[in-house]
Amino acid sequence: MNDFVLVMRTSENDWGTGKFSSLELFFVYGGLELGDAAYMSIPQSNRPSIPISDIGFGLERIVWAVNKTVSYFDVLLPRSQHGTREMFDSCRTLALLVLCGVQATNKGPGLQFRRFAKVLSQKYYNDSLFEIIQYYFDYWTQFIDPSVKKEEGVHLARLEIDRFINLKVCKMLNLPPPRDETLDAYLDRLVYTCNISMYELRKAVQICKT
Repeated sequence: MNDFVLVMRTSENDWGTGKFSSLELFFVYGGLELGDAAYMSIPQSNRPSIPISDIGFGLERIVWAVNKTVSYFDVLLPRSQHGTREMFDSCRTLALLVLCGVQATNKGPGLQFRRFAKVLSQKYYNDSLFEIIQYYFDYWTQFIDPSVKKEEGVHLARLEIDRFINLKVCKMLNLPPPRDETLDAYLDRLVYTCNISMYELRKAVQICKT
């Protein structure tokens, strides 16, 4: 209990119907916030104020506090994989986005999809990457009903991650532009229909991955 701290504060808010105070309580263990609770009464223009209580805790953080591991991030990692926190966080977030039906675009949630895919393609591209995305897809399905099947979701993630590699190879060798296709599909098309050297393509891909 010596590592457990409760922090209480009040804050002033206005959600468009008038100012109100919110009483907030933060549950901190070992310097890390496990969750919080808030009570507020939201004023209304033509009816009585609406009382609201909002309580939320992070599941992984509670598991960390119970198991007392070095970092709460430890419980989020696949046991059989190795890599950086940035890589695992990017895979975990990308899996959540595809599970929720988000697709790569240039704005909104789709832009975040594209940014995480770019990080993975530029810094962590390897064969185990998509196994990790599958792992996190299964992880999220414990809490959220997926809007797509796992195979489709991982394929959508692969298309966006591979897109950045495809564009690099295209630019490096001055090749026909890629379509909406995986790296393997793009290379096959270049070899079989454009008569591009397979060995030259492999060399270019290795350079793009480093």
